[in-house]
Order: sequence, then C-alpha cells, then structure tokens
Amino acid sequence: MRQLPPSPSGVGILVRADRRGTIGPRSVSIVSRKLLLCVDDRATSLEVRKLILEREGYEVLTASDGVAGLELFAARAVDLVVLDYNMPGLNGAVVAERMRTLKPDVPVIMLSAYFEPPADAAKLVDAYIAKGQNPRVLLEQISLLVNGKVRPGGRKL
Repeated sequence: MRQLPPSPSGVGILVRADRRGTIGPRSVSIVSRKLLLCVDDRATSLEVRKLILEREGYEVLTASDGVAGLELFAARAVDLVVLDYNMPGLNGAVVAERMRTLKPDVPVIMLSAYFEPPADAAKLVDAYIAKGQNPRVLLEQISLLVNGKVRPGGRKL
C-alpha cells in the first residue's frame, strides 16, 4: 500500500496493489477532501470562486450572506472559510468574530476591495486578500492554511 502526496487542496490518493503488484479499479481511493465555506453577497463572485476552488479539488459550500454563512459554519466541519468583508446585514468582521467564538481553530481568509484589511477585521482573520488579485494568490493562501504550513493567525510553523 502506498499513499501519494496530497495535492494543494489536501486530496491524497491511497493506492493498493495485490500480491502481483496489480492495481485494479477498487485499489485507488481518495483519502480526504478539504471542505471550504465561501461567504459573499455577490452571486457572480461566489460562483466563480466556487468553480475555481472545485477545479483545484476542494469541496465548496456557499452562503450569500453572513447569517447563512454562520449557520453552515456551525453545522458543518469546515476546514477553511473565505469571507467577503462588505456584505449587507452582518459585515465580514462581525461574521469572522462569531466564527472565532464557535470554532477558533478554523482559518479565515478575508476578501475585500480595500487595499488593506479594515481595522475591525485585521486581527480576526488569518489572511487578507484584496479583490482583483490573481486567483493564484487565494489558492496559495488556502493551501498554506489547510495544509498546516501557517497556523491560524498567520504564524508560520
């Protein structure tokens, strides 16, 4: 039995061979898939982000506002949250604060049109990405956080 190294999304493949070294259709299985929650009030942004993340091998839940995001976050074993700052009702800082209370070890990445993180959100998130950056920036941050190369709060291991 041999486990191949995980992809950036944390998906690993376990390969089993029989005594002759033959690999059949039942000998390959996926070890894990990271579950991400994306919260954004802009439907187009949410769908594009979901497509990009699913193409990278992540399982993605989406919520169109802070309340729905908090409900999914409380109900599911989420590995990471991608959270918009500017949303009607509860803004991203309020949502991040409540998420930290519920599950403090789940990493949160905040997205916003602001060049720097808003003051009320800066200490509540593990990474901040200004909207409009190349999607690779988001994918790299997700990979670092879900694979434990950076601890929540941005502290390097």
